[in-house]
Amino acid sequence: MQINADRAAVLWQEVCQQLSQADVATPIAIRSWFSPCVPVAVVEDTLLIQAATKTARDNLQERWVSTIDGYLAQMGEALTVSFILENENPFNNIDAGPPTGLRGQFSFDSFIVGNSNSFAHAAALAVARDPAKAYNPLFFYGGTGLGKTHLMHAVGNYIMQNNLGVRVLYVTSEQFTNEIISAIGRGNSGTEAFRAKYRPVDVLIIDDVQLLAGRQTTQEEVFNTFNDLYGRDKQIILSSDRPPREINKLEERLRSRFEMGLQADLQAPDFELRMAILRAKAASEDVQVTDEAVTHMANHAKSNVRELEGAFNRVVAYAKLLDRPVDGDCAKAALRTLSSMRSSRFISPNDIFQAISQVQGISTEVLKSPVRTARVALARQMAMYLMREMTDLSLPRIGAQLGRDHSTVLHGLEKIDRLMNQNLSIRQEIERLREMLVEGAE
Repeated sequence: MQINADRAAVLWQEVCQQLSQADVATPIAIRSWFSPCVPVAVVEDTLLIQAATKTARDNLQERWVSTIDGYLAQMGEALTVSFILENENPFNNIDAGPPTGLRGQFSFDSFIVGNSNSFAHAAALAVARDPAKAYNPLFFYGGTGLGKTHLMHAVGNYIMQNNLGVRVLYVTSEQFTNEIISAIGRGNSGTEAFRAKYRPVDVLIIDDVQLLAGRQTTQEEVFNTFNDLYGRDKQIILSSDRPPREINKLEERLRSRFEMGLQADLQAPDFELRMAILRAKAASEDVQVTDEAVTHMANHAKSNVRELEGAFNRVVAYAKLLDRPVDGDCAKAALRTLSSMRSSRFISPNDIFQAISQVQGISTEVLKSPVRTARVALARQMAMYLMREMTDLSLPRIGAQLGRDHSTVLHGLEKIDRLMNQNLSIRQEIERLREMLVEGAE
C-alpha cells in the first residue's frame, strides 16, 4: 500500500485555493468547513482528509466530494477524496471502498409520493431492489426541483445498503465532462485512469445529461462507457430536464441507448402532494405549523418542490425573526411580497441590475464581466436569484444575461437559498432589493 503524506498537503492546499478562486464555496464555508481540515495522506488512489468534527465530516462527505474530485481531475490527479475523523483508522476507511458521490440524506423514506411522481418512484424502487434486471437504463426526466436527484441518490443508497461489495458511482454531467477533458490532456495515462474509475462500477448514475448536448468528445466517452457497462449487465441511471428525444444536439446513437430502458417523468406536485411535503418538512424540523399556514403555502408555491421548500423556509424565518406563531396570518404576511412580484410583469433584468447597482454600488458592466471577487460574485448570484424569482426567464436565459452557463446559474441559486437560511444580513439585502423592484414596477 502506497502512502504519501507530503503529497496530500500540497494537493489539499491547491484544492482550497481553487475553491476560493472559483467562488464555489463561500468565505464562511471555507473558514467553517475547509480551513480546519488537516491533510492526512494519499493512500493508493484516495486523498484522505481529517475533518474537525463529525458534523463537518458529514457535510464535506455528502456535499463536496464530487466538486473536489472534479478539481483533482483538473489537476491531473486520478484520485478521490475521503474525509475521516481524528480517531478513525484511515486504512479502514480505504477498505470500505471508494467514495460514491451519494448523499446520505436522500432516501426512499424521505421521498414524499403523490400522483405526480408515483410512477418514477415505483420505477426507482424496482431498480433499487433488482439492479440491472428491472429497467436498464432508467431515465428520469422533469423540470427543476421535482425530485429527480433525490430519487437517483435514493436508488444508489438503497443498493449500497443492501448489496455487499457493489460499487455505485454518482456524477453530474459537468463533473464527467471536466474529468474527460482533463484525462485527454494527460494523454494515454489520463485516459486509462479515467476508464479505470468508471468501467469497474456496478451502478453508474449520471445527473443532468441534457448538458452533454453539443459536447462531442464527452458524448463519445459516455457512449463507450454505456456500452461497456450495459454489455456486462451493469445498471445505468440517468436524468434530464426533458426526455431524450427532445435533447437537441444529442447524437442519435446515444439518444437510442437512453431510450432502451424505461423513461419515467416527474411532474409538478398537485395540491395534496404539496400539503404532504410541507407537513413532512414541518415534522422533520419540529416546527409547529397551522393547517391554514400549510394551505396558504401550498397555494402559493405550485411549480416544484424547491419553490415549496423556499416558501416554507421564508415563512418560518419570518416567524422566528418576529417571534410569531407559524399561522395563516404569518404565512400571508411573509409571502405577500413574493405574490406582489409575481403579479407584476414589468420587472426586467435591467431593472434588477440597476437595483443592485444602486444598493451595492456594483455596475451592470462589472456584474457581466469576468470579475470573480467575493463581493461581485455574491451580487451576481443575487441578480440570478432575483431574475429567477421575479421574471419568466429560464436558467439558460438568465445565464445569457450575465455571460454564464446553466450550471453556474443553478449553483448561484442554491447558494443564495442556503445563505438566506443562514445569514440575516443576506436575507435583509434580498428583501430590500425585492421591495425596491416591486415599488418601481407599480
